[in-house]
Amino acid sequence: EINLRRQANLLAVLNTRGELLAHVGMPLDPGFDAASEPAVIDALNGFLSGDVWAIDDTLLELAAVPVMTSSQLQGILVIGLQMNQSFLDALRQMTDCQLTFLVNGKVPFSTYYCGDRDATAQIFAALRDRQGIYDFKAMDTHYLGTKINIINVKNDIIGALYIYKSLDKALASLGPLRISIFLIALGGIALSLLFSYVLAGG
Repeated sequence: EINLRRQANLLAVLNTRGELLAHVGMPLDPGFDAASEPAVIDALNGFLSGDVWAIDDTLLELAAVPVMTSSQLQGILVIGLQMNQSFLDALRQMTDCQLTFLVNGKVPFSTYYCGDRDATAQIFAALRDRQGIYDFKAMDTHYLGTKINIINVKNDIIGALYIYKSLDKALASLGPLRISIFLIALGGIALSLLFSYVLAGG
């Protein structure tokens, strides 16, 4: 369902050395070394591969596809899907929780803003070292939340997805323990979704 709502945000053509020939969609730095990216290296060896890139403070799921004719590699096609507002809105409907991306200390997309975008980034940047399930306060509201680190195939943390729910409202019907269990389950679901999208190239 989420994928049906999304369109490619990057299409790039690479030659047989992994050098960028042309692209449309999201801008790429002229000095971007695509040939050093693991997904491109795999594609140069004839394998379909996926990864997550951080471009302009946003996250991009991608697939690197080898283009073959008569078993001869002709080049690489890179297709990227941005983890954008539509992506989060669809997850919000599935989980009934608020979700926020934090990339390079900035909030590119969120289902809820604690004031403006910069104020929201400050709140979640302050939570980056918290582990497990934790509570925090924003805009006079208490929340219970958790974080999923977004890790690329190089094992670098390139961003984080925060999943959180108003503790004040939830306490009317659920106890803190049940909310914690609920968030752990949602975190597992979201992580599985992200992992499956990366493997499938979006």
